[in-house]
Amino acid sequence: MLSQLRVITDDDIILNLHGGGIMYRSQELIGNLIDLAGGTELSVGSSALDMAVLQAAQQFRPNTLAATSSRMLQFAQHVSTLPEHERVTIRKIIYTSEPLLPAREKYLKSVLGVETIASIYGSAEAGPCFASPPAKIGVQTTSYREFVFDKTIVVVEIVGDDGTVIADSLGMSEGWGQVGEIVITSRCRLRNPLVRYQTGDLGSLQPFHGTDNGELDYHCLHFHGRNSAKSWTVNGEYFDIKELENMIFNKSEYGVLDWQVVIEPVPVEEREDGMAVDGLEFRVVSKRRLDDKTLDRLRQDVVDNTVGSQVRVLMRRTEYEGLERGSLARKVMKVVDRRS
Repeated sequence: MLSQLRVITDDDIILNLHGGGIMYRSQELIGNLIDLAGGTELSVGSSALDMAVLQAAQQFRPNTLAATSSRMLQFAQHVSTLPEHERVTIRKIIYTSEPLLPAREKYLKSVLGVETIASIYGSAEAGPCFASPPAKIGVQTTSYREFVFDKTIVVVEIVGDDGTVIADSLGMSEGWGQVGEIVITSRCRLRNPLVRYQTGDLGSLQPFHGTDNGELDYHCLHFHGRNSAKSWTVNGEYFDIKELENMIFNKSEYGVLDWQVVIEPVPVEEREDGMAVDGLEFRVVSKRRLDDKTLDRLRQDVVDNTVGSQVRVLMRRTEYEGLERGSLARKVMKVVDRRS
């Protein structure tokens, strides 16, 4: 399927920046997919220094980069600091694990010369299940990204908030187009069956309008984002991640590539009357260095338009190395909650 959809082609030389560790093998898994689909893999890994990644890219001239979104952006940030003659060009990226918003796509295009973007979606439990065919940067105009899957390999159900099945890939098409949680059953894992695995992600089913490959057992999944950790509470109030993205952090004036919020109690001696017990520290990665004036304006924007003056808000500029990641998959955590 990856070959048919041209996610990976036999003329791709792919720099693989996925990670690996105890009981976690995304670097090896993506490498196997690249080999089986006919591509050539340069297995560098996620922990390599950006300078070493650049040297590998300069020596072997890959046309494709495969990594998590945050690892790609970290590498692009490093390349952006170099003079023009030391930079490299990467024509295609295959991202996994984390969303890649349009503003970040444009940044990768401006720094690395990226022309097309593809994706592979799956999980440690289910393995790789879905693929998003290469699309040109600037074409993505919807809030979701379209993925393709083979219905003979995996059964996909879309489940509503009340637990009822809205639609499935077996033939229940009345609810196609409706958004719910993605639930997966593998049709090929026999030794350790995966039955009705709740992914925690939101999506909707759509028919596949194929290419010239004849009758294919493919369907489409519109991936709408993560269901869990989509908000957090402070002082009994909910704050929505998407709302912050849309209202604040996607503004072009700030040039934010990524952000993370750390929630922790305000020390007793620093609390003021009427203020919430818990405070927020926003860590911000920007494609250009934020001066103190712009950083303060960003902080005030968050306070005035979303959080409110009753919550202490700190804003800190950082690089990707300063964002906290999960211990296993090394994904950037959007919300870090340090309240006991």
